Amino acid sequence: MISRWISTIKRHKIAVIFDFFLVTICLSLSKSHSFLSTLVALTATAMILSVTICIQALYNTVKKWINQQETHNKKEAIPPASSHMIDHYKQQGLTDEDIHFFRQTMAQAKQQIIELEQLFASQSDLVAIDKQTHVITCCQNIFEQIVQHPALLSSMNDFMYSYLPNLLTLTKKFTEVSHLTTKDAQINDLLEQSKQTIAQLANVIQQDEQKIRRLDINKLQEQIHLAQFHIQRQQQKEN
Repeated sequence: MISRWISTIKRHKIAVIFDFFLVTICLSLSKSHSFLSTLVALTATAMILSVTICIQALYNTVKKWINQQETHNKKEAIPPASSHMIDHYKQQGLTDEDIHFFRQTMAQAKQQIIELEQLFASQSDLVAIDKQTHVITCCQNIFEQIVQHPALLSSMNDFMYSYLPNLLTLTKKFTEVSHLTTKDAQINDLLEQSKQTIAQLANVIQQDEQKIRRLDINKLQEQIHLAQFHIQRQQQKEN
């Protein structure tokens, strides 16, 4: 309860200081004026305080919204692609519209992986999960493979649109709650459940990374077999 009062005072410190100032004036006036005058002054003080708090709350809300918009715009900004990568994407069969959508999707995923890496490095329990599952490295490997082979995006839908964003959201909440100074049994249970869910998601992402690696190995094997076939045909012609 006390911490809530302190938090409220901090949020509205300007209004509280202003209110104390007005109350002091009212008390000084009450020595030479009637009780009714003092009551009117106190009522006016309360009204002014309410208006001041509302204005400050509105200011804080608008400021928070502006900050969120600025953060969103930074995340949405896509660095220019090299002509080499544009040619590479077009060789993969992507149109200009496809390339824009693909690069926008990958830019968002890159930002999520960067945030995830920072969060995992900030908490010992998360560091332990990463050491066990290598989830950050797995995310980075999957990202690089999709960048090089855009056709893989469709087979990695679950990772891009479910596993990665959900892992980021869970990790943010886990970090916020773990930094609380006072924790009861319910909060500790919640932290343990969150940690287990994060570890499970990390394992699923690890499996996805292994799957995409197998796809890459299968593709390499096909290329080797094709090359061997061409070599055999060439040798048969020479004989």
